[in-house]
Formats: sequence, structure tokens, C-alpha cells
Amino acid sequence: MKFQLKTAPLLSIAADCIVVGIFGSKDLSSNTQTLDQHLKGAITAFLKKTTQLENTCDNAFFTFRENELKASQLLLVNLGDKKQLTLDIFKKAMDKAAATLEIIRCKSVCFAFDDLILGDAHVSQTIKTIAIAVQQAIYRFETYKSAPKTSALEQLIFLTNTANKTQVSILQTAVKQAEAIVLGMNLTMDLANCPPNVCQPEYLAQQAVQLTKQYPSLTTKALDEKALKKIGAGAILAVGQGSNHKPQLIIIEYRGAAKTQQPHILVGKGITFDTGGNNLKGFDGMLGMKYDMCGAASVLGTMKAVAELKLKINVIGMIAAAENMPGPDAYRPEDIITSLSGQTIEVLNTDAEGRLVLCDALTYAERYNPKSVIDIATLTGAIITCLGD
Repeated sequence: MKFQLKTAPLLSIAADCIVVGIFGSKDLSSNTQTLDQHLKGAITAFLKKTTQLENTCDNAFFTFRENELKASQLLLVNLGDKKQLTLDIFKKAMDKAAATLEIIRCKSVCFAFDDLILGDAHVSQTIKTIAIAVQQAIYRFETYKSAPKTSALEQLIFLTNTANKTQVSILQTAVKQAEAIVLGMNLTMDLANCPPNVCQPEYLAQQAVQLTKQYPSLTTKALDEKALKKIGAGAILAVGQGSNHKPQLIIIEYRGAAKTQQPHILVGKGITFDTGGNNLKGFDGMLGMKYDMCGAASVLGTMKAVAELKLKINVIGMIAAAENMPGPDAYRPEDIITSLSGQTIEVLNTDAEGRLVLCDALTYAERYNPKSVIDIATLTGAIITCLGD
């Protein structure tokens, strides 16, 4: 999907669909007013006939066809009360608008929302919000289907009326950021949806290597079972010792600043499948456990976006990858293991494996003297215990 910023007049845009905003059934955004005047009040007349519109962003999306426009379709997005419009409401509206666009199978779409004021949110934030919503709507994981279906959408146009060069430059940067975010999202979602007989610890390492081939600014190293034993990473080794696919600690480095500048570190939980180990989950609990590596997938996707944007900072992505399986070699309840930090851990439940792989990765991160560390993990049970459903 191609992204483009245009500074042309709204009426000159040639696209399959133009998307504009309305507030309830009476108030039109300035871009919508421009279209309505050109169409001799056709939009206003259309809205008067509509009984479904309420003062809310829910369930209020319509396509309007008019031959007098260069665009073949017009999508009116109800943004609710103009005075209460926030970025959160705008996000929800864009999610529904994007779903509608996917249904009507547009190839090119122009979003004309630079006339909106969203509190403290800059118009560049609306560009990223739109891009993310559209990407989520059109995403498909069809790799293993004999007849994969693809989205019709090929081009996303963001329209601005400003002639200010500084403002245009800011918006062009936002479009580039949106494109990089979408590329990272795609990689993350593809990895998350990959079946567990394919996406195993070594596969995540291979994906990291593929990224370094695509982006020279990235370097990767993977510590395998032998290397992990040598440094004493007993926690991650214990989690993965029941599987034929041995654990790996994968490190992806991005250097966009001087070597002396402290890096930001992202640590991702990469349990490529979680059976619960010898504390075996039930059938219902085991379904979806291929997603226990979504922290790792998020790190890889973020590193792709970082490299794509050529950020002027140092970032290190770290993935603690293991498969938690039962078996004669698997770790057991009441085992005592020694982590990379030298602390001993008594295992009470082998299905609490996430904190084990993360603790070794977080200890390893210390050697980089990081400026910040963010760990990303699907520690669902612990979160529910803490915060509730």
C-alpha cells in the first residue's frame, strides 16, 4: 500500500473514494461543506433523509455516489459532538471507516481531515491514526491458504489545504512515520499468526537475521543453548529444556547515534508455544498459545520501524525465545534453578515461565548500560490477578 501527502484542492482529487467528517446529522466539517456546495446541497439533502444518524460516532457511516466529483464515492464519517471530539473518538471512527472501505473494495482512498481540531493532538497524529486503522482493517494472514484473498486498497492519500512549507514538512514526516509503523505492524502480525510448528526459537532468530539483510543499520547475534550455558542463563535454559527446539537469546542492535550514547532496550517474551510445561494446561487454555511470543513479535516489528525511519538514537531489541513443553527433560515444580543474575529460583509452577525467560534477558540488558528498558510480554494470568478481567 502506497502512502501519499497531497496539497491539491479537494475537488481536484481523483480517487475511488473521498473520506470526510460530519458532526451528527446537521454540522459538516469545512471540507464536507466544500463538497456540499459543489454538489449543490446534495450532501445536506442526503443527511436530511437519513434517520439512522445520532450524535455519536457509532453506526453512522454512509457512502454517497455523485458523478460530478472526480472521486467515484464519498464516505461520510460521523464524528459525534464537535465540541467533544477527542483523538480517542477519532480513532474509533477511523476503525469503522476503514472497515467500510474494505467492504466496498476501494483501490485508492483520500482522507480529508486536516480541518479538524482534536484538542492537543496535532494533525500529523490523525495521519498515523488513519494509517493504523486502515492497516488493521485490510490485514489478512493468508500464507497457508490455497486461494489467498488480498485487499483491494493500493493507495492512501492524505489531503492538506495548508501552503505553509514548515507544516507540509511536518505532515510529510508523519506520512513516513505512518508507513514505517504499518510495515512494523505487518511483520508483527505475520509472526504472531505464524503456526507454532514453523515459528520456533530458531525461526525468530532467522527473522532477525533477515531484518539485518534488509537494513544495514541493524546487526544481530543469537545466543544458542551452548552460549547460554556458558554465561549461566539458567532460567531461560530451564524453560526450554523440555523442547527439541532449544532456547535462544536474540539481540538486534540499531545504531543511529554515537556509540557513547546510551541505548533504549526493548525486551520481548518469545515463548513460541506454551503448553504450561509439566503443569500442563487444559485444552481451552492451550488454544492460542502460539501467541505467547507476541512480545518478541512486537520487538521485531518495532526494530523494523526504527530502521525504516533511520532514527537518531540507539535501540537494542532483545528476544528471550523458548518453547515451554512437558517431557522427561522438562523442568519440574520444586526444581531450583540459578538465573543469569546468580539468584536462585524455586519453581512452583512451570506455567509461570514468562518471568523466567524475561529475568535472564533483563539481566543481560544491564551490560549495555541502557538509558531505558521496556519489556513486552503476554503475562495474561498475572495481569488478570493484578487488575481483574
